[in-house]
Amino acid sequence: MMPPSRPEARPYLSAAIVLCPGFTLTPMSCFSDVLRLAADQGDNSRKVLFQWEYAVAGEGGAVSSSGLEVRPTIALDEIMGFDCIVVCGGLLRDMGQIRPDLYDLLRQAHEGGALVVGLCTGSFVLGEAGLLEGKSCAVHPNVLHAFSERFPGTTPLTRKTYWEEGRVITCPGGVLSLDVAAHLIRTWGNMSRTFKALDYLLFNYENPRTYFPKRPYQERLERAATLTRDAVGLMEANIETPLSVTSLARRLATTRTRLTRVFQRDMGENPAAFWLNMRLDIASRLLVERSLSVTEIGYELGFSDTAHFCRQFRRRFDRTPGQFRKLHQDRRDGAR
Repeated sequence: MMPPSRPEARPYLSAAIVLCPGFTLTPMSCFSDVLRLAADQGDNSRKVLFQWEYAVAGEGGAVSSSGLEVRPTIALDEIMGFDCIVVCGGLLRDMGQIRPDLYDLLRQAHEGGALVVGLCTGSFVLGEAGLLEGKSCAVHPNVLHAFSERFPGTTPLTRKTYWEEGRVITCPGGVLSLDVAAHLIRTWGNMSRTFKALDYLLFNYENPRTYFPKRPYQERLERAATLTRDAVGLMEANIETPLSVTSLARRLATTRTRLTRVFQRDMGENPAAFWLNMRLDIASRLLVERSLSVTEIGYELGFSDTAHFCRQFRRRFDRTPGQFRKLHQDRRDGAR
C-alpha cells in the first residue's frame, strides 16, 4: 500500500472509525489510542499528524457489546472524505441493525482510492459490501464457520495478525488492532511516531505484549496442523460451554471424521478427551488459586452437575476436588 504524498496543510492520515451495533471495545480502543498517541507531542492528544472521527453504522448512538454508549462525531455519509475507513465490528446477531447505505458508502470510498479496514467482525461488513470477493481475510477462529458460510468466495485466515490485499485490511480484533494502527502509522507517517505511541502504551519489544502462562500442551500445539490449532483455540474460547465434536467440526468447516483423525495425530488423544482434560486441568488451578466452591468451579467449566464434575476430576487426579484442594493448602501452610 503506497500512501499519497502529504501536503503540508493536511495530516499524514485521516481515519473515519465506523462503530457497528454491539461493537467490541478492545479493537476500537487499541486502534484509536495508537493513532491518538502518534498524532501529537507527549500525551496532548491533539489531532495534528493524524486525524480521526467516529461514525455510527446503526440508527442513533452506538452501544458496545459491554454496554458503553458512544456518540458519533460525524454523520455516516461524511466518511467519504477520509483516507481510511475503519469498521469496528460487533456481535453478529446485531448485524441486521446496520444501515444498508453503509455498504454503498464503503464500495464508493474504496473505488475512490480509500483504504478500508475491518476490525473484529468488521470483516463481515466488508464482505457484505463485496470488498472481499476473491481475496483472503484475517478472521477470528470463533467466527470461522459463520464467515465461511456467508462468504464462500473469500479465503479465511485464522493465524494472521492482519491481512492486507487490494487496499483492504482485515484483522481478527482484540489487541491485534494495535498492530494494524502501528502498520498505518509506519506506512503513512514514520517509524518514530510508531515507537512513540507503543512506548506510551507500555509495549514490550522483547516479549509479546500479551502474556499467557505456558499451556501443558504448548509444544505439541506448536507442531500441530492449522486445523488442530484452530480447534484448540475454539475450545479455549468456549471453555464454559463445551461443544460436541460434531459442532466443533461444523464451526471449523470440516467433518467430524477429519477433525478427529488430524487432532488424534497431533495431540495424542481425541478432541473430546482433550477438551475434558483441558477443563479438568483448569479446575485444578482454580481449586488452588481461588476460593470458589467446588460447585461454582464445576459450573464455570460447563459440567452438568457437581457429582459428574467430581467423578471426572477423581478419575484424572485420583482424588476428589475437596481432597485436592486440602492437599495443596496443607503444602502451602507447611511451606510457610
